[in-house]
Amino acid sequence: MYLTPEAFRATLSAIAGRSAPGSTLIVNYHSAGRSWLARLMFRLIGEPMISAWSPEQVAAELHAAGFEVREDTGLKDWNAKWAQGQARADRGAFMRVVVATIPSV
Repeated sequence: MYLTPEAFRATLSAIAGRSAPGSTLIVNYHSAGRSWLARLMFRLIGEPMISAWSPEQVAAELHAAGFEVREDTGLKDWNAKWAQGQARADRGAFMRVVVATIPSV
């Protein structure tokens, strides 16, 4: 969301280069799906939406940096798992969290 694709790749590379085998990385990212009005409102308050990623794109970037994806979930998943589907999950459907590790030797 706040990083360009190039900055995201450089950040992943730097983290991977400093991580021991077995290390875990947790990344919060936004997938596409915000309305143009929401993007405009965020830009007006100083939070421009620079990037949005699909789970497949994030997995590919993590893999290229040397990580293995363990889990990639979003608000709808959390709603089903922890709120039995009772929470309002529509507004944050674009928020995702991916858990990845550096493979052990």
